[in-house]
Amino acid sequence: VPDNWQPDGVSYLSLNVQIFRSGTEVKSATAIQVSIDNQIASVFTFTQKNGDVQMFQVPLSNAMLGNTAQRSHTVQIALNARDECLANQEFHVFIRTDMSFFHFEYREMAPVNDLAKYPRPFFNNPVNEQLESAIIVLPTKYTTDDLQNAAGVAAGLGLLTGNSLQLRTTTADTLSDLDQKTSNLLLIGKLGDNALIDALYNAKAFPTQLDAKGSLTVRNQPIVDTDGVVEIIANPQNAMRSILAITSRTAEGVQKATLALSGPTPVFGLNGNLALISDVRTPVPTTTNDQTTFGHLGYSDVSLSGVGTHSTEIRFSQPPGTIVTSDAYLDLEFDFSDILRSAQTTLSITLNNTPIDSLSLGTPPDPNASSLPSPTPALLSNHLRALIPPLSVRPGETNTLTVVLDVQGNWKCFPPAPSVTWLSIRATSLLNLPQQQIDLSRLPAQVSNFPAPYSATPNLQDTLIMLPDAPTASELSEMIQLAARLGSETPNGSLFQPRIGLGKLPEGVNLSTYQLIIIGRPTTNSFLAPIANKLPQPFVVGTDNLQQVIDSASYRLPPGFNIGLLQALKSPWAPDHSLLVITGTSDVGESRAMAVLTNGVYGRADLAGDVVYATANSIALANTANSKDANVLADIPLMETQSAQTGTPNAAAFSITVTPGGATVTPLPTVTPRRDVTATSIYSATPPVIVPTALPTFVPLPPEALAPETTKQPIWVTGLELLTGVVIIAAILYVAITFVRRRPKDGLQP
Repeated sequence: VPDNWQPDGVSYLSLNVQIFRSGTEVKSATAIQVSIDNQIASVFTFTQKNGDVQMFQVPLSNAMLGNTAQRSHTVQIALNARDECLANQEFHVFIRTDMSFFHFEYREMAPVNDLAKYPRPFFNNPVNEQLESAIIVLPTKYTTDDLQNAAGVAAGLGLLTGNSLQLRTTTADTLSDLDQKTSNLLLIGKLGDNALIDALYNAKAFPTQLDAKGSLTVRNQPIVDTDGVVEIIANPQNAMRSILAITSRTAEGVQKATLALSGPTPVFGLNGNLALISDVRTPVPTTTNDQTTFGHLGYSDVSLSGVGTHSTEIRFSQPPGTIVTSDAYLDLEFDFSDILRSAQTTLSITLNNTPIDSLSLGTPPDPNASSLPSPTPALLSNHLRALIPPLSVRPGETNTLTVVLDVQGNWKCFPPAPSVTWLSIRATSLLNLPQQQIDLSRLPAQVSNFPAPYSATPNLQDTLIMLPDAPTASELSEMIQLAARLGSETPNGSLFQPRIGLGKLPEGVNLSTYQLIIIGRPTTNSFLAPIANKLPQPFVVGTDNLQQVIDSASYRLPPGFNIGLLQALKSPWAPDHSLLVITGTSDVGESRAMAVLTNGVYGRADLAGDVVYATANSIALANTANSKDANVLADIPLMETQSAQTGTPNAAAFSITVTPGGATVTPLPTVTPRRDVTATSIYSATPPVIVPTALPTFVPLPPEALAPETTKQPIWVTGLELLTGVVIIAAILYVAITFVRRRPKDGLQP
């Protein structure tokens, strides 16, 4: 349940249920039991005929939904068909996920303007397909420092929200009145630079004030010019929206305020609606610890119970540029009920869908076999030590460890209650992942490596993003979205400080020390222009047109094609560093390329090439080292045409319908974007109009034309038939004569 929802009205879960029976029907009280958080909510019996649909409505308590201490809930559905089991009848229950839904009635609560709750109120853990958004407002004449501060804040929000907050960027002079009234805003800039911050100070809307000399004060006490100021208030034009200001009298102070928000909170003890940041101390690097427990990863003890198959997932990150050694292992500590020993129970473990170990809990412990459950005296629990294949751990991304319990006891129609068949996984379970560095210069340059190696350092300080000379609003927003994704996928990320350049290289930058990302086109980015004809997929010099040279022939796309390109290569300035170019033949194509990295539709396996071509809803890969892929450019016009015909991709298999509506209406509408899913009819209720098609007709043929053609038998065939008959008659006569001659005379024995 989103953090800013206050249940008010009638909420329920609607289940679309269809049953199928096979065998002799019996009179029974077959029912399904629906529980929420292990508490029985409803019990329903089946009244429909075989194959019919029945709708069940489970009431949802407002007290439960409104419990601020527990916003996540679990629905459990159990079938009791014991009578059918005894009668040897199969009973199937189908719950239509596309026709079942939650109906919520709620009031949107006023935002909690407390820095200790950050990233609230900008992100309130929305329901599945719902999206929340915020706008970062920069000064009209922004500097690279302003862009770096915005990227740092975006990376921090990406980390805190799992990159689930939609961010876009604008400047104070281009912010529309509608956005100012209906959106959550994050204002960045020095006093005197950002007109919106200045206007709010003139209106005395902030907790801090400007005195007659233009200095900042709080409760009549002066604020040091180099201090960073972070303050959050309700939007004066809409109390249901919030404004966060990151400001100071100096650039140094703004950077301090940015760092206070660019990482896990409350790192700096932020609370209330105002924080003054006098100093930001970079955390002292700690010695890398190869071992971590489930508890250190944020997991508590996990219990699996019931007959059948049950599983749980543990997620962890592996730093980019590293690989685990062959000494890696999992030490799983668990307890289980004694009944599982005789219940045909297996425990299996997979890592990123790769099986790594399994065991039968009914097998007597063997002290000489480390893979069997054996008691640990000091912990009074069982443990399973499973070796982890190094290649099953993926560096630079989140890894998923899955523990599966399969209980298939032979209880026939009387299975035990779930409370009897249980297995508990302890939070003290240990992951041992010794690491070694990878020589990045030997790795092939592929787009699928992203976000590695750009997320290799916890603060992104060795990542340099080169923007066009005069970036558009779309390019600024895309840079912010890219920074948010980098922040979300940086293990132990904090104090994010990616470097930003506008067209030309910032002063004092040594390119050999940076992982480079270039955004823009040859005609808009003066940093990209000199190397555009040397990329894996080169551009025609001085243009945004693609060129491909095969032997002595050159191929160029016709004008008007909006193709996006992602190109990965070794940095020309350091072979152990990487360069990623996000570009296209137009601004539309460039946006398509960025969307491939940020919209979550495509996975790593989809991007395994050093060049990725992007159209409206499809991509094509090329590995330029492979001559077979060199002709891919010739297929791009066809791909673009097909893309325009097939529509926009959607990564979601289905969506959950949430119906808002409560007693109180929000004073002003929200422009929080959300995905609108339009159902496509499987059939039409209106019968189609069938237009008969006349069969072709011909003039009838005369009878003699239909008579079969007369054929004559060849003479040699007739002769052969006569000869065959003579031979057969001769053979019969010969057999008869031989039989008569051998017949015995009367009274004599042969």
